[in-house]
Amino acid sequence: MAWIKVFADWPCGDRTTGTATVRPTFTGPELEAIVDEAARRGRRVAAHVTSDAGARHAITCGVASLEHLGPLSRETLDLAAEGGVFVVPTLSVLEHAAEVAPEGPG
Repeated sequence: MAWIKVFADWPCGDRTTGTATVRPTFTGPELEAIVDEAARRGRRVAAHVTSDAGARHAITCGVASLEHLGPLSRETLDLAAEGGVFVVPTLSVLEHAAEVAPEGPG
């Protein structure tokens, strides 16, 4: 089965205030239309998510997989499990390396 990957949300910064926020990249109807069209063509949708809100939005719109992830609440993980949504975290090699050698190389 082929997959289509979308960015369900994306971290953005306000240049005037320096405040960081995560914003959805699609409205509910837009993301639902992507999922519906993909299904019509025999494809599933994977959503790149960076926030709990983005993951919930993607799940409720019908994606089949959450990719990379930010911190997710128990409620969001339960919602994913109830919907049969795959959760595919990115395990950071850099974080592991920092734990192993916090002073850096050499």
